[in-house]
Amino acid sequence: MVTPSTPAASLNAALFDPDDLQLAETLRPASNSRESAGRQFEELAMIEPRLRNIAADASSSRWSVARYEGLKRRAARLVGWHAANPLLASSRCYEVVVWHLAGLLRSRRRAK
Repeated sequence: MVTPSTPAASLNAALFDPDDLQLAETLRPASNSRESAGRQFEELAMIEPRLRNIAADASSSRWSVARYEGLKRRAARLVGWHAANPLLASSRCYEVVVWHLAGLLRSRRRAK
C-alpha cells in the first residue's frame, strides 16, 4: 500500500511495471530504415489494398504540406482509430502508413 509517507523511490518502484516498458518497445516505430517501414506498410497493404493507391500518389508527387496533409486524410479513412477493418483500427497502423508515405514524399523531393 502506498501512503503519504512512502519515499519517492519506493513510490516509483510501486507504480512502475517492467512489463509496461516491454509493451512500449513493441509499439515504438520500427527502425528508421525505409526497408523496415516498407515491409510493415506492405503487410498492411495486403489487408487494405487501397493503401497502395495512396502510396503510388505519394511516390509520384512532389513534397508540399498540402499534399502531405491530403495523403494523411486519405490514409485516416483506411487505417487508425476510425478504420472500418478492426485489424487496422490502431494508432500504430496509422503511424506506420503515415511514416511510409512521408518517406515516399521525401525521396521524391530529393530526386529533383
